[in-house]
Amino acid sequence: MKEYPVLIERCLDTGMFVASVPGVPGAQAQGGSPEDACAHIKEILGLLAQEGEPKAESEFVEMRTITLD
Repeated sequence: MKEYPVLIERCLDTGMFVASVPGVPGAQAQGGSPEDACAHIKEILGLLAQEGEPKAESEFVEMRTITLD
C-alpha cells in the first residue's frame, strides 16, 4: 500500500474543491467537498496505477505562509 500527499484547494470562482498529488502528472480531481475531491483523486490514482505505480516527478516538501509588507 502506497501513501500519497494530497493537496486540497478551493476554487474561488466555482467553489469546487480541487485535490492534487504534487509532482504526479494527471493526478488532479475536483468535488463539491474535500471528501468528494479526495474520493475522486483516489479513483484517479487507481486508474494511473493500472499503467504501473504512479511516479512523482517531484516531492512535496512543505507549505508556508509569507507576509508582504
